[in-house]
Amino acid sequence: QAVAERRAYLAEHRLRRRDGQWRHYSVRAIPTMDARGDIIEWVGVHTDITELRRTEDALRQLNAGLEIGIRQSTLERDRLWGMSQDIMAIASLNGYFLNVNPAFTAILGWSLEEAVSMPFLEMTHPDHRADLVSKVELLARGEALVRYEVRDLHRDGGFRWLSWTIVP
Repeated sequence: QAVAERRAYLAEHRLRRRDGQWRHYSVRAIPTMDARGDIIEWVGVHTDITELRRTEDALRQLNAGLEIGIRQSTLERDRLWGMSQDIMAIASLNGYFLNVNPAFTAILGWSLEEAVSMPFLEMTHPDHRADLVSKVELLARGEALVRYEVRDLHRDGGFRWLSWTIVP
């Protein structure tokens, strides 16, 4: 095709060395032409890419293994998220839950949709709100909170004492 179209080409193939070992090569060549446009010769280079191909194969295998590991870890995390009897939540520093687990809805009565649409400060007893704001500032600086006790609003209007561990 390169000859017919009088253009450069790039190809890969295997060559056997004198010692009998097969190697992968990348071949690049361009035609040189005379004044009439006829091809006189091809000028090119063969580059041994055997190690490159081995590295690519090793990376493909590594990625496949990582994908399996990630899939398994995700399944385990999702199983823990769904089965835990403890409240778990993911929240942003702008004051909203991004996700809550089923225990959250079972203990506090809020559906997932309600929990993520209401600022979490509104779910906190008014006596604890100023303290919670200061705790969020600590989280923003990278500090964790262990056994942070606060009263949170149940959907029925009452409050429940909860002890939170919160990490940034």
